[in-house]
Amino acid sequence: MMTSIKARSPQLSPVKALGEHIGKALSSSASAVFAHANRTDIAAGVDGIPFYTPVISTLLSDSLLNPVFERAFTDGYSVLILWDAAAKEVQAFSGNNGSSQPLLLSSEETERAGTIIEQSLVWGGLLDENGFHISDLKSPQPGPNYYTNMLIGNRMNDKRPLQSTPKSVVDRLGRGSFRSHADTQVLATRWDYRPEENGNPVNRQFYLVENGKVLFYSGSPDNSSVTSARCIHAQNRTVIEYETACGLLIRRTIFILPQYEGLPLAVEAQLVEVENHGKADRNLRLVYTGMFGTPATHALMQDIIYTTVICQSHVMYNENGEIAAVSYDYNPVWDRGNIRFHSTLIHDGDRVIYPDSFCFKYDELVGDGTLRNPQFVAALPNRHTRKGPGFFAVGAPLTVKAGETVSVDNFTGLVSDAVDDSYSYPETTYTQISALIERFKAEGALKAALNEVIAFCGKYSSFLSVQSGDKLFDSYVNHNLPFQVFYQTFVSRSFDQTQKGFREIGFREIQDIFASMYYFTGMNRPDFVKQLITEWASNVYGMGYANHNFYWKGKEPGVYSDDSLWLLQAIGRYVDLTGDLTILEEEIPMADGGMRKLADTIGAIITYSAKISVGKHGFPLIDAADWNDCLHVDPDCLNGKQKEEAYNLQLEKGGRYGDPFESNLSESIMNAFLLKVAIDIAARLASARGISSEAESYHRLGAELAERLQKDTWKGDFFARVLFNRGGAIDYLGAQGDNLQIEAGAKGTYFLNSFTWAVFADVATDAQIAVMLDTIDNNLKTPYGYRLCSGVDYPRIAPKVSVSLYFQGDRENSGVFKHANTMAAAAMLKAANSVKDAALARRLTETAYWIMDVILPYKTLQAPFVTCGNPRFCTQYNNYETGENIGPTLSGTSTWLLISLMMSFGIEYRADGLKLSPLLRPEETTLSFSLKTNGTTYAVTVSKPKGFKRITDGCGIMLDGKPFTGNLLPLFSDGEVHTVVLTF
Repeated sequence: MMTSIKARSPQLSPVKALGEHIGKALSSSASAVFAHANRTDIAAGVDGIPFYTPVISTLLSDSLLNPVFERAFTDGYSVLILWDAAAKEVQAFSGNNGSSQPLLLSSEETERAGTIIEQSLVWGGLLDENGFHISDLKSPQPGPNYYTNMLIGNRMNDKRPLQSTPKSVVDRLGRGSFRSHADTQVLATRWDYRPEENGNPVNRQFYLVENGKVLFYSGSPDNSSVTSARCIHAQNRTVIEYETACGLLIRRTIFILPQYEGLPLAVEAQLVEVENHGKADRNLRLVYTGMFGTPATHALMQDIIYTTVICQSHVMYNENGEIAAVSYDYNPVWDRGNIRFHSTLIHDGDRVIYPDSFCFKYDELVGDGTLRNPQFVAALPNRHTRKGPGFFAVGAPLTVKAGETVSVDNFTGLVSDAVDDSYSYPETTYTQISALIERFKAEGALKAALNEVIAFCGKYSSFLSVQSGDKLFDSYVNHNLPFQVFYQTFVSRSFDQTQKGFREIGFREIQDIFASMYYFTGMNRPDFVKQLITEWASNVYGMGYANHNFYWKGKEPGVYSDDSLWLLQAIGRYVDLTGDLTILEEEIPMADGGMRKLADTIGAIITYSAKISVGKHGFPLIDAADWNDCLHVDPDCLNGKQKEEAYNLQLEKGGRYGDPFESNLSESIMNAFLLKVAIDIAARLASARGISSEAESYHRLGAELAERLQKDTWKGDFFARVLFNRGGAIDYLGAQGDNLQIEAGAKGTYFLNSFTWAVFADVATDAQIAVMLDTIDNNLKTPYGYRLCSGVDYPRIAPKVSVSLYFQGDRENSGVFKHANTMAAAAMLKAANSVKDAALARRLTETAYWIMDVILPYKTLQAPFVTCGNPRFCTQYNNYETGENIGPTLSGTSTWLLISLMMSFGIEYRADGLKLSPLLRPEETTLSFSLKTNGTTYAVTVSKPKGFKRITDGCGIMLDGKPFTGNLLPLFSDGEVHTVVLTF
């Protein structure tokens, strides 16, 4: 009879097995593996390390130590290496059947084992005070997102920045892909099943060749010729450094150029500096490689040959006959609007040396060799190709005198017609590339551009600066968190190390503006926030539904009923922050043609969401899914256009516009809460505009909705998630009594967002908040945060519910969806300042801090090979059983984490002032931070005794050294620094 073990099957762990074999209890952080596939008889491991690393695999692979283990395995013994961290000593034991004896190691073997074990404890790298992630390139990688960086351009002063801003993902060897506008690839993604490989491995790499042989390859830090190598991932730049045994120091700095007038739409730069620390001059050749993306991405799944035969190699020469750029020329006329190119400039004093050779075929470089050691790297063939793929290599002489440094500028970019009305092929290509070379042919010009990039990061992040005393926390909040929020404003979930496809910007991802608008306003650029919001708003249709995804054109209209509702929160926050009501008078396009004021778009959204696209209880239809994107419970749901057509037919039979759409489709309660939030914002905006009748109408609508939510969706221990209207055995999903639970002891199923948005919508009572807090603690809490939902018997709801495609514990199927967690933390902090019961307020505050603590990305340094995230950037999910971070990196987690942190600091911008209501941890006694808005800075210090305090307990405020009444500060715009001391 055949037997089997699956990954999620109950099974013996190697740590437990090794302990049983040796007769010693091992710690949970021990590193162990089975020696044989039967996974029972022999194991090897290391104990005494503070957290798990794959160090045992490294010991087993070491040429000196491997024979030690193999001899023991052959004799039927397991092996345990014990590490004494204090004494830095190694002991070895072998054993079986529960007994063990010392295993004698030579002094060399002992030293080697100790060195490897000690090194393993810093394999995750470290973070410095600037939030830079510094890592040894010779160490293992914990996970696909762990050692990656994100780079982005700056088109804040140019056309359509939301979609035209270039972006890159870079791993610690400089690999990865590069996109310009929307989803246009400049450097090709690697279409590989492995998430660890985003870009083609030739991207951004180079060789140094001496006497016809490869002396150095940038993608091979483990080569014996490289004595040390490290990567520094910083905000919007990556620096990679190598030292070679022959005395060369090689430094690579990778970043995206800001937009300069007359230059290509997207240019990524790599500054290579080669220092010769030896005593002899070095006559080298540099060979630089890359792989351009194809314009025919749709054909990659259908006809690879098509993508290759529509292009031919193209070399551009300057007036002296030198290679100015290499490129590819496309045959279809419609593909000639995006021309990819690469230029290399070597600086020799005042002289620029250009490449003198090229190669357009991968095999004509690599031959029978490997990418690390190509056969023909010494002499590129200078031969054109009539077809792709878009591989390129250029070669140039590189002489580095003893004691001197030579710098090399590499530019890879795209000339495009995307936002250029005067574009003409090929003239624009030649003109813009020539302008690029002219701007940077002076040595030091590229470093000046890099300094601009660095300065912009500092200026952008200056909105909020925290001094808490926790260096890791401060460096994260002051540097890395704002950069991730900035990046996501333009890129969102559409591009990442693990996002290789072409997902477009999702409408609901306007949430990123909720956070980034504070930074833009801190730079005195509220006009830019307005520009972004109105571009999003142009994806709303006349009826009030929105495109779920869009780039230059939208798609999936009205597929998800929450999309357009997020727009109201963006507008409300913007008006609160800036006081600018003129945005509501802006004439913006509708997605289906025509123009209207933004205020009228708001009215259309609420009419559609509150009156038309509703179910039998008056709540928004769930359509294809609620916000978590995978709960497709109505196989026969309609998208917005289909619903509009059906609704028009309904009206032809009688009734009036605004009557409910007739259906038996299901209703989303989260979206009903989102609707309540949107209605409240609309009422506030109408009141601010002096339209009292409209404001009163919205107030009545919101009150009626809240009453229905209490009546129809509160089920004793939670608000329901979905109401079903088909008649049948199932009435609702998401609270006690729904009878859809699959977990032992559960009274029902539970959805974290029902708690969160009931609080944000001001629907949940204090008593309900307390009950729901118990419910989520009992049903959703894990060591890594709250699960998005508990286990559900999805087949009872519909034949194919998308969320059930995942194993339970992954992604939306009970995973720790951190975006939802940080939303919940923000809701808890909101409630903590409003509930009457001080004990409940304290519990809400402490729970919110617990959520933030487990989500702070630098916490992955505590066990990098277990949690596998990224120490600088939030990821989207954790598996609730293993704790492993699952990509993508880009998610609303960072946006809502920032919102939660601002709420914990007590920062609330309102149209009539800056309100301070800090909620410090009970054990904290002081916090200092500064805020910068419209050129004015608030330097805030909060102090309190130990214990829980909130603003209702009373406090004193000194503003600029004088007593101030209340906690609503005036919004200054005088460019000065104002000191605020708040004392509980």
